[in-house]
Amino acid sequence: MSDTNLGWGSRLALIDHYEATDEQASATFGVPVDEIVTARELRNSGGAANLPIDIDVEGYGNPFTEVQGATSVVRPGTREPAETSTAITPSPKKRGRKGTKINEAFSAIGTDPLPAEEFATTRNVSLNVLRQAKRFDRTGLGRVRVKKIDGTLMVYRESE
Repeated sequence: MSDTNLGWGSRLALIDHYEATDEQASATFGVPVDEIVTARELRNSGGAANLPIDIDVEGYGNPFTEVQGATSVVRPGTREPAETSTAITPSPKKRGRKGTKINEAFSAIGTDPLPAEEFATTRNVSLNVLRQAKRFDRTGLGRVRVKKIDGTLMVYRESE
């Protein structure tokens, strides 16, 4: 009930009538507890200019009670493959690396330059995989370089 149109006299009248705690009033009216305490002190000391308290508190109901909505149980859904009425959907193909041949190839790269094409064919990986070492190399042994040395494409590892 964050009704900001209510004056402090009306707010204090509601608090007193329903015997709400300062924390409940703070949460209901959206003001800090210090403001409620200060307003109450001003009213009690007569420092505030006659805070009007002629309010029908019954018309507001009890704004300090928490109303809990209906709870519902959310069950995890089961994901089933999509099926058509005319044909069965083929299972998805496995894509990407097969086995550990890429990891084994990158583990075998040493600091001495080797011919890249020969290395790729013996290790059964493509030359593009060797060139994309930043993407495929998970060994952490150093940076893999593929570049031409004396006209031949070579692969080697730079130690970090």
